[in-house]
Amino acid sequence: MKKKQVGFVGLGKIGSKMAMRLAKAGFLSSVFDLRPEAMSEFTELGARPAKSPKDAAANVDVLVVMVVNFEQTREVLFGAEGAVEGLSEGAIVACMNTIGPREIRELADRLAEHGIRTLDAPVSTGVRGAEAGTLEIMAGAEHDVKEETEDILAAMGKEIFWVGPVGNGQTLKMMNQLLCSVELVSISEALVLGTKAGIDGQTLYDVTRAGSGNSAMFMGKVPKIIEGDFSSEGDLDIHLKDLDIVTQTARELGVPLVLTNVAKEILRAAHAMGRGTLDGGGVITVLEDTVGVKVRKSGP
Repeated sequence: MKKKQVGFVGLGKIGSKMAMRLAKAGFLSSVFDLRPEAMSEFTELGARPAKSPKDAAANVDVLVVMVVNFEQTREVLFGAEGAVEGLSEGAIVACMNTIGPREIRELADRLAEHGIRTLDAPVSTGVRGAEAGTLEIMAGAEHDVKEETEDILAAMGKEIFWVGPVGNGQTLKMMNQLLCSVELVSISEALVLGTKAGIDGQTLYDVTRAGSGNSAMFMGKVPKIIEGDFSSEGDLDIHLKDLDIVTQTARELGVPLVLTNVAKEILRAAHAMGRGTLDGGGVITVLEDTVGVKVRKSGP
């Protein structure tokens, strides 16, 4: 049986790694990115560099969209030379970026008008997970879409959760981002407090990771923080964008989010200070500058 043909739009830090996993698994047919240089490495692997989303969507069974936000997703699908013009009836659009639950349902309704189906499948575990093919994928779709895309998702992810209809995937990703972003801020506060009190960063890390304050986020971010390494595995501005989704959805549902809103304003301060392209752990620099310490191996 011939393998499904997959097109891919959005070759950023995570998207490029996901597309590479699909290429190595023999699924990738076409790629599109606004940066021509981002497509060049896929030509050697047999994927066609497309001229537009419409071109990328031609003759594919599934089109993966991995752009930054809802506005870009809508433009990719329905804008000039949009993918909807190239997709065949019965094709599947897999939105694997993070947008709002209401937004993915809106897109799915519009796609359905063209006979196109939707897979709501945002991802977690970032660049490292994408590169290793161990992404966590929160997938919302009808049963027929699930059956037709399980092997494609398995090429990119290790933990694939089928969570119900379209919208549920984005809801669960939204909850994940809430927890991650609030924890980044709480970790930053704890480290800055400990450093101001005279404990060096390495000791803060070693002792905390052995106790109940440890977490996957702590283990992933603090070693880079104490080395002063804020090279991005997930831009701080992406966390801010995701918290905008969280707080907007909370307003729509009438749910108070006290800690989330505080965390968002600290992230917004980092953005205003020109630090939006730092790794998410770079939010600590806002508190470091406020207090006048640096959380590093050598201490204050």
